[in-house]
Amino acid sequence: MTCFAKDRPGSARAPSRLLPPGRAATIGPFPQFIVSDRPVPSKPWWSDGALGSGESRRRSVPTMSASAAARLGPYLAGIAFALLAGAAASAAEPKSLAVMDFELIDEMRQYESEQGRRDTDRRLAFITAELVRQFRSRGMYRVVDNAPAAPLIEKLRASYDLRACNGCELDIGKALGVDRVALCWVQKVSNLILNIDIEVHAVPTGETVYAKSVDIRGNTDEAWLRGVRRLVDNIEDRGHHTR
Repeated sequence: MTCFAKDRPGSARAPSRLLPPGRAATIGPFPQFIVSDRPVPSKPWWSDGALGSGESRRRSVPTMSASAAARLGPYLAGIAFALLAGAAASAAEPKSLAVMDFELIDEMRQYESEQGRRDTDRRLAFITAELVRQFRSRGMYRVVDNAPAAPLIEKLRASYDLRACNGCELDIGKALGVDRVALCWVQKVSNLILNIDIEVHAVPTGETVYAKSVDIRGNTDEAWLRGVRRLVDNIEDRGHHTR
């Protein structure tokens, strides 16, 4: 048997030549192909007659016995159930939440200037709005509008701080039809040291689901915003919102 060896693309050209059986055709140091007397199969190796012997040969495929499949059945069903349950939990709708406005604990407020009090009140309002925005944008809670319960909230605020009203926040939660209600406050130790706090209660049971606090340094808009965002990060990282 003979065959022709052709030039390798990109190499120095060499004249075509006849090669004897069993010899490698090379251009430079690289063999191009091997010439062999072995017949080339006309069909893929996995089909009948692929080996040229005339016999029907097929590649064996591993199979599982019925008894083995029966034994594995309960385990596979358990795995499938766990996967489906996990998917359902991850796709579960976030809990509804009513966020009460941030309150202030500041024993030195009476000595603060009028401008300082206005700045503090403004910051309390915008970190309340930022907390709501963070919860909504991250999909952690369905934060509801408090407007339907506004008269009740104002009535209670006229007599108490909501964080210390002995469970009155649950009445607000029931009026709004939510799963959770959040009490929020800032404790101002000084113009340098402040704490931002949140306490979330389950409306049906009254239990405290979680309470978190972060310290901030500096009495500025940026410091307050950074603190409330860090508070939400902490809640999200620990999955407290899923409780």
